[in-house]
Amino acid sequence: MKRLALIAALATSTLLAGAAMATPFEDPPQTLKRVLSLLQDADRASGAARAEVVRSARVLLEQDPALRAQTWLREPLAGDTPSVTEAMARVAAALAVLDTTVQRGGNPAAASAALDGILAGPPFVELDWVSKLPEWLQPVARPLADLMKLAQDLIDRAGQALRDQIFRIIGWVARSPLSIALAFVTVLATLALYRLAFRAAIAGQGESIPPHAEIRLTAGQALVLAQEHAGAGRYRQACHYLLVSTFLWVDEHGGIEFDPSATNREHLRRPALEPALAVALSPLVERFDRLWYGDLPAGDGDYRDMLALAARVRELVA
Repeated sequence: MKRLALIAALATSTLLAGAAMATPFEDPPQTLKRVLSLLQDADRASGAARAEVVRSARVLLEQDPALRAQTWLREPLAGDTPSVTEAMARVAAALAVLDTTVQRGGNPAAASAALDGILAGPPFVELDWVSKLPEWLQPVARPLADLMKLAQDLIDRAGQALRDQIFRIIGWVARSPLSIALAFVTVLATLALYRLAFRAAIAGQGESIPPHAEIRLTAGQALVLAQEHAGAGRYRQACHYLLVSTFLWVDEHGGIEFDPSATNREHLRRPALEPALAVALSPLVERFDRLWYGDLPAGDGDYRDMLALAARVRELVA
């Protein structure tokens, strides 16, 4: 098919060149003959003279409107080390094709064979690894290559069949009511787990003692820890224990039971909490939440503000 395409392209180019009488080129065959003559001169020359003749041949191929698109003719002449022999073979093959397709002369079989020889090698055909072996080894390696190709084809077909089957199963499962129900349950379970994890993370800021401890802190002990952290400059932890101390103070005086697993705002929503006490606790909780979840570090001023808010709560339940 490649040979036929090239023959058609060359023949069409020839007809177009014949119609364009104003061009400085008589026709592609004449250009190819001049190029072939130059290449033969270059094959006998060397050094700078050879390079100049090669350049002239390449320019002729580039300037002819009918041959400009046939880059495969110029390809051997490109680069720092042009292959004059390869270029002569290609130009001669193209010239033979034009003689047999346009002028109806010459030897069609020989021209076809010459062009087939050109198209059978690089860059038109990528040679396999067997073709790169010595000729005496190719008859032995060819059956092995064919067997490997057959095995690869079988593997590719099996893989494609397996992928198609998997996609069909996935499509069937995705459309089944059971899968839809399972996906819905999975989403609900994920949301529930996320809520529990989020709740646990928030509740951690209100725990009175570490999880491994066995004795629950008292309001006084939590206040001592708050003062120790403040004295050491750890105001964030100091504010934490100050809030815990306040909740424990309310618990110890019969306000509400302090639940270390509950969040601060859940304590405020307890039905047993008196409205006045909830009003007093609310600014303390809000100040702590802004401090605990904010980006700015806590300071001595934050600790003193929370001390003042905690003192109002203690006054109500004292």
